[in-house]
Amino acid sequence: MEELTYSSVESCSKHEDFSHSKSIQIFYLNIRSIRVNDKFSELKLKLDLLNYPDVIVLTESWLGEGEEVYFQLSGYEGISFVRGQKRGGGILIYVKKDCDYSVISNFICDTNNHQIVTLSIVLSKLNEPLYLTAAYNPSALNAQNFINEFLSHASQIPEYFIRKTVILGDFNIDILNCDSELVIAYLSWYTSNNFVLATQKYPTRI
Repeated sequence: MEELTYSSVESCSKHEDFSHSKSIQIFYLNIRSIRVNDKFSELKLKLDLLNYPDVIVLTESWLGEGEEVYFQLSGYEGISFVRGQKRGGGILIYVKKDCDYSVISNFICDTNNHQIVTLSIVLSKLNEPLYLTAAYNPSALNAQNFINEFLSHASQIPEYFIRKTVILGDFNIDILNCDSELVIAYLSWYTSNNFVLATQKYPTRI
């Protein structure tokens, strides 16, 4: 895979053309309810600015079962993961229709609290599949349960998956808490598997 780069929406040139690039464009946003305050329209404006990336990942979609049909994007397939029986949460992933994808069912954790889902995505610009893991952890108070579940999930990922995997989402983990053995174990898994932290130059909470 090519070198990873990270950009904010504001830093991208309008209608920058990625169509002939061999790199993959993944857009991530914690949308905190796609149904309110015209956020779906705002999302489409952002995607137009980015010239419509290959994959779009939204956390906190706040959608119920089957409601993704009301939030379709032209040229994309939408896959919605509802968060148990609790209000809020949810992961919504859009994949361009010219891409093949499948949900890896044995790499899914979907509870009333946190969610972890993994897709295999084949894009025409790649010779091999990309594995995309999206996660949502609603609160720092749930960090211990989430990290334990995440590490259990991650330990099952075969080595050949890891080399082609992107992990993103809303984790609500204070990775600056160097006194926490759990946080250290969480970060150690990434470093031992040669992951790069894409957001290290940018604040993830303001």
